Amino acid sequence: MSEIVQVCNSHDLEITKTLFLEYQQELGVDLCFQEFEEELNTLPGEYTQPNGRLFLIKEKTEVAGCIAFKPVSNNCCEMKRLYVRRQFRGHNFGRLLATKLIDAARQAGYSTMRLDTLSSLVVAISLYQGLGFVASEPTYQHDELDLTFMTLDLVGGPGKN
Repeated sequence: MSEIVQVCNSHDLEITKTLFLEYQQELGVDLCFQEFEEELNTLPGEYTQPNGRLFLIKEKTEVAGCIAFKPVSNNCCEMKRLYVRRQFRGHNFGRLLATKLIDAARQAGYSTMRLDTLSSLVVAISLYQGLGFVASEPTYQHDELDLTFMTLDLVGGPGKN
């Protein structure tokens, strides 16, 4: 049985750091343009309440993945670091994490969530589209990476009738 928990102690932060490093290694991309090293060294950083969140998903005694959001403005937050370990893929954990994060962002009072991802991550993009994210204008440029930018309306979007 899977369980999603908010990161709340030093043990969880160490696990999160490990997951973030696995995420970067699997992407095969240097994330220095996102100040990744500083992010690791200051965890939980911008992912702390009241303006951010950081979650782990656990399957029995093992940590299967993570997800976070951080503030961009008073009304907008950014989804970051959705990652599910390879051995746990195919069990809907990515969707469970993203849904939990979207609900938490709504509860925190955000009206928009944005994200960026490598355009080659077609499974992730499909997941985001299924959750109601739509393509949006780039929020920054990167000369060497093909990125996809997306936004979700948290006020009138899916699940808000």
